[in-house]
Amino acid sequence: MVKVSDILCSVVLLFAPSAFGQTPSASHLPVIEREGFAAVTSALKGRTVVPLVIPSSLPKDEEVDLFFCTVITLEPNEYEVIIGWDTECVGGTACRVGSLYGKRSRGSRITGTGNYPFERRRARRVRLRGGITGYFVDVTCGANCSDSKVFWKKDGYEYMVGLKAGKMANVVELANSAIQNRR
Repeated sequence: MVKVSDILCSVVLLFAPSAFGQTPSASHLPVIEREGFAAVTSALKGRTVVPLVIPSSLPKDEEVDLFFCTVITLEPNEYEVIIGWDTECVGGTACRVGSLYGKRSRGSRITGTGNYPFERRRARRVRLRGGITGYFVDVTCGANCSDSKVFWKKDGYEYMVGLKAGKMANVVELANSAIQNRR
């Protein structure tokens, strides 16, 4: 016998947004079946006005041979991507390797996004490729660990790359790879 509470719970879970804003019915988001960063670059190209700043590879120290990218936000002025161990990782800590975003940004301050807020008080200035000033925000751990992140602005756009509990040197390397690979 099926209880009404079981049915209601199933309906709520079906339509409830994930921790990172994507719902299972977010059909406008591309599904990426191939591994690596080239696949997400192809999936995003022409679908946002934000110049794509996607790394060419993960730092060797991360010891990740195989990874996939899942687009969790895709709007004309913003994209957000989860880097994970499988094709359906939407931010869960067990599958997440890292994250990245790009967005149009007015003004001079870095603001972050709803999924990746910029914590100015915790930010440490770092020098990036091409003389760009970036801001490193270290991991926080509680029940699980967040991404260590580097945020920066360039030509009216704001970007972030992150690695789950990543070392500053590795996250800076990832940011520099993304800056070099700008499309």
